[in-house]
Amino acid sequence: MRSSSFCLTLTLSVAASLAACQSETRRPAADAPPPASAPATVTAPAAPSVEPPLPSAVSAPAPARASQKISKPTSFSLAPAPPSVEPLPAALQGSFLRSLAKPSQWFKVNPTRDTVLRFAEGGSLTIPAGALRTRNGRIAGPVKLEVREYYSTADIVLNRLSTTAQGRLLETGGMVYLAVTAAPEPCEVAPGAKLTLQLPARPGAPAMELFRGRPDALGIVDWVAAGQPIRPPLATKARKVAEFPGGDMELVRVLSAKIRYPAIALRRGEQGTAIVKFTVSENGLISNPKIDQSTGSASLDTAAIKAVSKLPRFTPATIDGVPTTSTFRTPIVFFIEGMSGAMREAAIKEQEKALAAANDSSLARASSNTLSSYVITLANLGWINCDRFLDSNVPKVNYAVAGLPSTSAQVLLVFTETNSVMVGNWHGGQCKFGGVPLGARATIVAFKEHKTGALLATKPVQLTTDPERDLTFRPVTVAGLRQAIAAVK
Repeated sequence: MRSSSFCLTLTLSVAASLAACQSETRRPAADAPPPASAPATVTAPAAPSVEPPLPSAVSAPAPARASQKISKPTSFSLAPAPPSVEPLPAALQGSFLRSLAKPSQWFKVNPTRDTVLRFAEGGSLTIPAGALRTRNGRIAGPVKLEVREYYSTADIVLNRLSTTAQGRLLETGGMVYLAVTAAPEPCEVAPGAKLTLQLPARPGAPAMELFRGRPDALGIVDWVAAGQPIRPPLATKARKVAEFPGGDMELVRVLSAKIRYPAIALRRGEQGTAIVKFTVSENGLISNPKIDQSTGSASLDTAAIKAVSKLPRFTPATIDGVPTTSTFRTPIVFFIEGMSGAMREAAIKEQEKALAAANDSSLARASSNTLSSYVITLANLGWINCDRFLDSNVPKVNYAVAGLPSTSAQVLLVFTETNSVMVGNWHGGQCKFGGVPLGARATIVAFKEHKTGALLATKPVQLTTDPERDLTFRPVTVAGLRQAIAAVK
């Protein structure tokens, strides 16, 4: 861990110790250049910091000074979820199935600005200024964007999503639902405008194709090829953390000039350490400063945030040379003149030790991961699927599950070798699957509501023309249902 201390003497009368430590960078737009203008960034919960701290000390007396408003960050915050823009598919309208449905993420977006949205499960969306409008052509004010991400087998199964296109089997690289409203009007992508969607992917994943979703009469989403290829995801390893222009000494000098020890804290003899966490955007702009660790004094915490919020642009973090958003942590140790040197030194060392322990372990975790993503250009909102056809010379057959206790059961096939799921159709007392590869290995997943939970049956099978008749249902809680389906693959 890099560690160094600096001491500056100011003309004021109290002191603060400042340390800068950078964090793990976020996923970049691998195939798309960053927006030319400074984008607003809306971010899901941040990843842990991974870069070791650079502690330093600043000592000075300070007179009381009137408090100032904390400058607003350049990002929009995650908004509370209003009613869904689009009702859930008919297949998910029952109270039991609705309880299994994936919750939406909601963002408030200013459509007149370049904006980058970071989703909770690893996806992101870049929206150029002016790219969203209402369907009557009006450029709206703040709009609300709804996102639902579906990457795992459990999410796909529990939401009765499939990976089929007009009966042909697909393998998915991830599904997303996007909708925008300027209440009460729905919005669309303006003619000629393009959004950039990124979906997380494993290194070495295959090339895919864009599919758009179209719910059928039963509410099952069928997929239609959009004729737009998606390149294999690019793995990225070369990372460079955000830096303050001029280095750590300059950051100390600038922050020390902006710190003001609150009069009320002086009168009360309040001291302590604040850790301020903030975002450094692709353009180096600071936003969303928050107290990550409190001093125990509201006035000292506020003073720390005020100082950080006034910092100029940083040099942004990069991944493979592409500027990207990152988080940055700055510990600020407040102490009143008169504290012994030994006490000051002990406080600083204790802070260094705590930060080093947290950041070293995070760095080890981050260095073992390789980031990669599919990059998709969008001219429309709605259901988006990153897929490919699984055509082969293997004969296709019709498969059925028979002898089920009720046609109200949800029955799906989860394929073993590929990230593929088929939803069965009830006909003549059997749940049928058309056009499945003969001899393919899969797991039957069947579930239905039962008292306060669910009945679940799972069975690994090899697909033939013979119907499966031997399924055993067991009662599970809703949480147990999720866990059991997640364990299928």
